[in-house]
Amino acid sequence: MIAGLLFRMFNSIEFFVKALDAANEKDGVVRLFSAVGMAGKGIWLFFDHILWFNKIQMMKVDSRWQQMSSWAWLCGVFALLIRDVRKLQMLHVHAIDVSNLEMKQSSESMRHLRRQVEATQLEFVKDFCDLFIPLAALGYANPGIAAAGGMLSSAIGIKQEWSKIVAVSK
Repeated sequence: MIAGLLFRMFNSIEFFVKALDAANEKDGVVRLFSAVGMAGKGIWLFFDHILWFNKIQMMKVDSRWQQMSSWAWLCGVFALLIRDVRKLQMLHVHAIDVSNLEMKQSSESMRHLRRQVEATQLEFVKDFCDLFIPLAALGYANPGIAAAGGMLSSAIGIKQEWSKIVAVSK
């Protein structure tokens, strides 16, 4: 656990940068919930670092930090779920538009659209599974369900990262 925290010590900054990058999203709903989601995850991870410093006795904090960390994570993940639903809705509308194109254009566009839909659905499932971890930490969900959700979310994350590596090597 400590090694994992050391490896992700500055990942909170990455989440804050992603929150700022959300300003580039064209859709206002996606922009808002991407920014809120990434900021929530950044705050969660920052608080998690403070809790780690408490654990190794570099600083002293009370138990409220754990709750604030979990609430930030929950808000972030919930916002990302809303973002994912909106993206799926937009892709559905786009699919209707693509289906009205000529066949030659349509087949290439549909392949690209299917990849986008699949990636967004996978992201939704991952975010949904992550939702149970802070819920369990706050006492609103069974820890076993949270653990199973965390394992599934991690497996999806590995698949997503592997897909990036394979795409780069082609």
